[in-house]
Amino acid sequence: MAAILLGDRLTPIHYNALLTQMVGWRPSHLRRLIAQGTSVFDLFAETSIENHEHAQSCLNTGQVLNFTEVTVKNARGEEFIVEQTFIPVQDKKGNCVGVIVSYRDLTPEARMQARYKVMVAKEKARADELERRVEERTRQLAAALQEVTRAARTDPLTGLLNRRAFSEHAEQGLQLALRHNRTTAILMCDLDFFKRVNDTYGHQAGDALLKAVAEALQSTLRSSDKVARFGGEEFALLLTETTPEAVEEVALRCSAAVRQLPIREIIPGASRPQTISVGVSAFPNDGDTLDQLINCADRALYRAKETGRNRVVMYDPRIDKESGQTVTSPIERKKRVLIVEPDESAANQLREAVGDSYDVTLASAGTLALSYCARLPFDVLVTSEDVGTEDGVDFMYKTIAFLPDAVRLLVIASEDSFLAVRATNLGRVDQFILRNKIDSHLRSAIDNSLLRADLRRTRLPRSSDLMSAVTGEAVAAINKILSGEKLDFHYQPIIDVSTGYRVAFEALCRPTDPTFAQPADLFESAARIGSAWELGRRVRKSVVEDLPRLPDDVLIFINLHPTEINDYQLLDGEKFLRPWCKRVVFEITERAAVPDAEAFRECVGVLKSHGYRIAVDDLGAGYAGLSSVVLFSPDFIKIDRTMISGIDKSATQQRLVLSMVRFADEEGIKVIAEGIERQQEAEVVAQLGCHLMQGYHLGRPAGAETTTRTIGKTTQPTFTRARRMTKEPASADENNA
Repeated sequence: MAAILLGDRLTPIHYNALLTQMVGWRPSHLRRLIAQGTSVFDLFAETSIENHEHAQSCLNTGQVLNFTEVTVKNARGEEFIVEQTFIPVQDKKGNCVGVIVSYRDLTPEARMQARYKVMVAKEKARADELERRVEERTRQLAAALQEVTRAARTDPLTGLLNRRAFSEHAEQGLQLALRHNRTTAILMCDLDFFKRVNDTYGHQAGDALLKAVAEALQSTLRSSDKVARFGGEEFALLLTETTPEAVEEVALRCSAAVRQLPIREIIPGASRPQTISVGVSAFPNDGDTLDQLINCADRALYRAKETGRNRVVMYDPRIDKESGQTVTSPIERKKRVLIVEPDESAANQLREAVGDSYDVTLASAGTLALSYCARLPFDVLVTSEDVGTEDGVDFMYKTIAFLPDAVRLLVIASEDSFLAVRATNLGRVDQFILRNKIDSHLRSAIDNSLLRADLRRTRLPRSSDLMSAVTGEAVAAINKILSGEKLDFHYQPIIDVSTGYRVAFEALCRPTDPTFAQPADLFESAARIGSAWELGRRVRKSVVEDLPRLPDDVLIFINLHPTEINDYQLLDGEKFLRPWCKRVVFEITERAAVPDAEAFRECVGVLKSHGYRIAVDDLGAGYAGLSSVVLFSPDFIKIDRTMISGIDKSATQQRLVLSMVRFADEEGIKVIAEGIERQQEAEVVAQLGCHLMQGYHLGRPAGAETTTRTIGKTTQPTFTRARRMTKEPASADENNA
């Protein structure tokens, strides 16, 4: 600290070395200046009069004066920020005889504070910007979640409810009908001769007809009634708060509305009016569960088709007697629920939350619960993350052998995405329940899951019935193929969007035996009778035989059925296929369930180690999620045609595809848009950034020899990539404008 002692006339008496350094003069020169009468306050470039007044005031009053952050400049022009203090010096009698003036250099602190203020300002600006971006991203994610949720509940072509959303509305309608003793009806509708429309006028005409039928059905019903597309050309209607007499009247109105559609405007060149067959069942006369009502409506619909189509048939038990089917009673046993929970109080809480509508059994450990599963046909399994002997997911996996069709619910402490993926794929968990929401959610979760399971069973064979579902003709046809009968393959080109050239082909199996209407029928039948491995090997050998006749600069996509993934010959590399490994891409369908996620991931890793590439097929189809993308880390993802068809007219589809492309770009995955049937669709997916395209508009499947004659290295581009979309797709209103 620099300091100087002034006498009672404010003349310098003594000063320290730090003052000499601060004023910037050599000691000898400083002494001469003071000897010449220069005021100490003149040594700094500041107002001497003001400092004289402060020193005189300190001398007169005997009080200390302190001034912070005073700026002074010395002889060399250096600036200092100092704390200046005037301290009175008193004799023994208390008289002020002098003043000590001190200068504490605050310059480093001041500079540090200044830098700190700048840094704080920058950090605040950065935090504000980050907060703004987080808010914007949160808003975007919320909007995307809302859009995905809506899309997950609606049919992308018609905009109607899908099967999942319909079942939820139907459950609520049945509960209200039961509570208020009202009639609720299910109408199952099927377009007559729809395959003829597709075969004669093309799939675009068929899509236009489906959308027109959807609008006609909706316009016929009240806003409280629900319409859903169940799949293909089949629609389901839910009528609530109605009467038995009104149900048939509404069904006849729906039939008339479809028959009166202006078919020539919808499908140019068509002349025959479109008709529809309707089967009707009603609560409570025909059943008290959705499973029973849909079964009854399906039987009535079958009778309408069987007796000439274009008619409405109300369900009658005599339909079952005439057809030889067993009529099920609407009164059934209580569903059995097994709760596995080591903690007694938590187990009792779960039992109370389930209520008295179910037959509940408690088990305190996984081993005990497994012994129960081996003896009793439980409909629902409820377990926590830890069942004492193991974790809940492993326990669920072990129960599949005993109860393959049971509904599985996992009680979790907090949301965990990895646990969800593992539990869904390994343990086949249908639904997750947060422990803190047990009281309000468990009962409804069981009800909803059972309803969805019942709905699935009306459409799909049980696992125990798979073998019996394969006819003798199908088994004989598969055995002929395995014995050496040639498989027919067509190859569809895959186009590079950026160049317009063909860079790959997908190998498409075309069964020659009339037993199998579709390739999927052949492979599903083989899987059911345990011949999937052998059939897969025949498929790959057939493709290898065609490879020399295909262009040598393209990739070959081969579909791989999920049951083939652990074929030991495939995992060992297959000698006949190994020379082509750099050109082979295995397609794994996203629709397929993966029973053991970790084992599946390991098998995919083995295939990659041999040099094969992996593609996830049918992304976005049906109820498919993104779990396979997480599990397989694929090289390609193929967006299902349901997401691509009509994309040029749907801002919703564009946003969903754009999100998939952005995700794929970040992960280094190539995106293939399937089902391109129009130039407008090709242009839109190009703008959205899809890397590859496939579809009838770009090239139809052809045999290997035809492909060789018409497609070579010098083939001209079939499509020139449009400018990539740099902003979000326009809204539906903007597109229409």
